[in-house]
Amino acid sequence: MSYYDNVILGAPPDESDKPYFRLEDEVLTLLRTNGFSVIADELAGTTAFENALEAYLNASCDD
Repeated sequence: MSYYDNVILGAPPDESDKPYFRLEDEVLTLLRTNGFSVIADELAGTTAFENALEAYLNASCDD
């Protein structure tokens, strides 16, 4: 579930999670617009995908 889905569902947005959910949305959108909808659907919400996004963001912060 994305940051924006949480806002729509009424959950209070956590600003610290906003970069993560923005990156998740961008990656999934990029995959879908380039013909990889099946891969995007399989990745969305998986622990491995979430861990990869978190690792990417953490590495970006360390630079």
